[in-house]
Amino acid sequence: MSDIKELLRQIYGQNALLGRYADDYNVIENPGGGLGQIEYYPPAEAYNPAPGRPTLELYNTSGTGDQTRNLLKGDMLHDLPGVDRQWKGLRDKYLGTLTPRQRRIDLNAFERERSYLAPGTTFEEYMEHNRADAHLRGYLTPDAADEWKGSYTPEQAGILDIMRTYLQRGYTQPGPR
Repeated sequence: MSDIKELLRQIYGQNALLGRYADDYNVIENPGGGLGQIEYYPPAEAYNPAPGRPTLELYNTSGTGDQTRNLLKGDMLHDLPGVDRQWKGLRDKYLGTLTPRQRRIDLNAFERERSYLAPGTTFEEYMEHNRADAHLRGYLTPDAADEWKGSYTPEQAGILDIMRTYLQRGYTQPGPR
């Protein structure tokens, strides 16, 4: 876990907004467990290994430091709308710019992933708790394949650049603080 602790120290040091909430996150390693590379559990989720705290369970620990750092940082974004009003406002502003084509792609993703979701999950719930953050991660913490590259409008890129600044600095106003 010492390597993960160092990566977390770097994430919090480079991202003042996440650093504000550093004591909230629980990060555990479970190599080879679960599907995919990492899983985020909201504080109140029944399957959360640390109920009451946002938890990241890292399954893939074989990646480079940069890849693992991006996995961790990207999944931390899930928790921010519930604890930071400004982040939620920026995310909602971004979501308001989705094009009809992007909405169709999101709806197709919802249909593909429906069997992994809780029964009765609506498309709106899926967007709020899952897909919206996939949009943000694709720009702010891309994976090695960078599949989202080129999928953003100029307006969306502008909003996401403001979000990146907010993540890094903890405020959005120009100039040093």
